[in-house]
Amino acid sequence: MLIGVRQLGVFWGVRPTAVLHVGAHEAEELTAYQSAGWKTVTWVEGLPDKALALQERLRGVPGQEVLSALAWDKDGDVLTMRRANNGQSSSALPMGTHTVEHPDVHVIAETALPSSRLDTLLAGSARRFDFLNLDIQGAELRALRGLGERLRDARWIYAEVNTSPLYVGGALVDEIDAFLEGFSFRRVDVEMTAHGWGDALYIREDVLPRLVHLRRALRKWRARTR
Repeated sequence: MLIGVRQLGVFWGVRPTAVLHVGAHEAEELTAYQSAGWKTVTWVEGLPDKALALQERLRGVPGQEVLSALAWDKDGDVLTMRRANNGQSSSALPMGTHTVEHPDVHVIAETALPSSRLDTLLAGSARRFDFLNLDIQGAELRALRGLGERLRDARWIYAEVNTSPLYVGGALVDEIDAFLEGFSFRRVDVEMTAHGWGDALYIREDVLPRLVHLRRALRKWRARTR
């Protein structure tokens, strides 16, 4: 996370009761979540073997649940999941400018998997969340659409965003901004890399803190001076 969990709490008042983390990979954020007191997390992972390994690893850890599902805006579409050699760049979308920005990363295997809407995945259960973390390599807008009205459960959304088409068919940050504005979310902070991708924080208008510009400036200043 380019904007760390501690920074989210200190500068933006992010203190969720439960987290929905889509694109779990190996749950690298778990320690930071636990240190911040974010003890209830539902992890969603698109690669079945990764999800199974994470289920075994987190078995018995209080508040942790792992679901195996490829998040999308439709149920039952058969998608090609492309596994990257670094693991983290695996995606249901073909690589675009990613091959130029990160030439050492490439697809090593392809697997056909059914898609799942997140609102379907969460239906009929007690799973709740008010912080949503999306890291699914260009498919973030698809997953947001697949939440349907459950998107209104979130107070804070943290998402990987792109300013260039790293993945073919992936939404750019302006498209995500426009979609989330329809649900009364405002992008308050963003940290971009030199490669056209980064992380953004969106906060629902009714819980938006005061002095947004000052908070953002202080967060960036603090990051530079660490």
